[in-house]
Amino acid sequence: MTHLARQVKPKDFFDFDLIFAMDKSNFENLKRICPDAEKLKKLHLLLEKSEVPDPYHGGSSVFEHVIDLLESAVPQVLNKFFSR
Repeated sequence: MTHLARQVKPKDFFDFDLIFAMDKSNFENLKRICPDAEKLKKLHLLLEKSEVPDPYHGGSSVFEHVIDLLESAVPQVLNKFFSR
């Protein structure tokens, strides 16, 4: 699997409709770089009742836990933002 990661930029609040933070710390950091209150409506925590842990130093079991969290979050996100 290949991927590309980068830091969120203030310009992203203009370029994207939704921006998701994985944890409260990232959410607060993203709020600080958000260019204006109107664009802040695009920012959301991915999980409403918990946080997605950073699996980088946690080993394969933490990666598996994160994958489980993300797989369960996707249908909820789709339902919340894209259902009619």
